[in-house]
Amino acid sequence: MKIRRSISILSMLVIGLSITACTGGSDLDQYLKAEEKTATMTSGHMNMQAQVVNKWGELDTHYEYDFDRDFNHETGQSISHIYILENDLGTDMTLYEMSPSERYLKLPMFPGYMDLSDKENTMEGQDSQQVNELDTKVIRDIFKEIDHLFKEGLNDENIFKGEKVLIDTPDGKVKATQYTIMPSKALLDVMVQQITELDSDQREGISKSFNLDAETIDSIWQALDQGTQVEVYNESVYVNMDGYVIQKSIHVILHFQSDNLPRTMRLNIELNHSQINQEPQLQFPEINSDDLYIQSDLKEAY
Repeated sequence: MKIRRSISILSMLVIGLSITACTGGSDLDQYLKAEEKTATMTSGHMNMQAQVVNKWGELDTHYEYDFDRDFNHETGQSISHIYILENDLGTDMTLYEMSPSERYLKLPMFPGYMDLSDKENTMEGQDSQQVNELDTKVIRDIFKEIDHLFKEGLNDENIFKGEKVLIDTPDGKVKATQYTIMPSKALLDVMVQQITELDSDQREGISKSFNLDAETIDSIWQALDQGTQVEVYNESVYVNMDGYVIQKSIHVILHFQSDNLPRTMRLNIELNHSQINQEPQLQFPEINSDDLYIQSDLKEAY
């Protein structure tokens, strides 16, 4: 169970780092401007699908993730539909963010809603929003560091601008420019080193973000430190005529030396943005205190 849990967490970390690690005159500057502009979206729809295949010699394990999110950053509201498949076991859930400090998770196996503010963890002088920000700040900073490292290491030889093409999107057919990003092996090696050398405070931040004990996090990093290599990393990105990234495909192949990790991890990610800066119609359920439970109620059952 602990190994299966570790691989699931490792898969989600790789997905997060892969999406974060996108780039930067020429084609590189144009693509960087598109990424920066996309980050300023105030509202819209985002869908991310990821497939992970782990090869353990004769055995393969499969993970699938589907995140479908309508959001409005100006009001701090969003609704996210999440589906996770681990081999033959699937779980779907819905995350309701009614404000930056009011989040509830609906799980199919529990009646009611999990209160992600978790008042038990609120310290004197802090509100629930401050607690959530403290718990996730370290992992956000890690992603920023990796993102900065990736951007600084790219050059014109790593990015290729293609022709304008018509692509199918949820908004219909859209004309877009394709970019292909292929970082050098030297840059990928530096990124792996940066990840394996995270300090104890950074690992503790990851453990809090994923609700894991320190022993599990330490075992993951000990395994990574035995030898981790990125064999393949490439992206195909489509930027629309308004300068927004509307589609992105990422393909990654990792090799591990540790017996506690798969020999090979293959990762494919598809990311789509649509309804850019359009106000979504968010329908929230009525939730009262009798409907709520907190994270600690779930730990033993999970």
